[in-house]
Amino acid sequence: MSVGPTSIRADVLCPARGEQAAQFCIEHRNGWILARLGQAGWTAGLDEASADVLALSLLGLYKMLGVDLVGEQIESLFAVPPTSYELERHEIVLFFGTGMEMEVTYSLEKDPLPPHFARSAALDVPVLNAKQILLQGTQVEWSAWARAWEPDPLELRGGAVPAALRNVHVLGRT
Repeated sequence: MSVGPTSIRADVLCPARGEQAAQFCIEHRNGWILARLGQAGWTAGLDEASADVLALSLLGLYKMLGVDLVGEQIESLFAVPPTSYELERHEIVLFFGTGMEMEVTYSLEKDPLPPHFARSAALDVPVLNAKQILLQGTQVEWSAWARAWEPDPLELRGGAVPAALRNVHVLGRT
């Protein structure tokens, strides 16, 4: 684990899944708390049921920590994920292209969230709504979250995906 003035990074090992650590990051950026998977490690090889259990566990943890945005969710909203992004006080600025030549800004203060193009209008990006990008509108049912921490969360394995996981991505693109 490493702790900095505005970030916490934890390397989590799962010997049963391999030697590659998964890295979970939480950062404070201009008033926003961003969570993201820094390195997929062993999480990349999870079957769907195990990935759902881990995703629900993380999502509930993120909600308890007051996380505002999830990096994997941001990336999942675009056909071509952004090269990088910055969080400003009232907006998110996304950069696309290998040279980050295309820049799109979304205000995070009003709904819907139409894109504003700074450098190029030749980019097909969606109009977003706050529930798609901000975690505050996502509800995590306590009983489902608590079951995810049990030794064998049968209700999640091979069963219905909890509603919270249908709209939020915490483990990357699927």
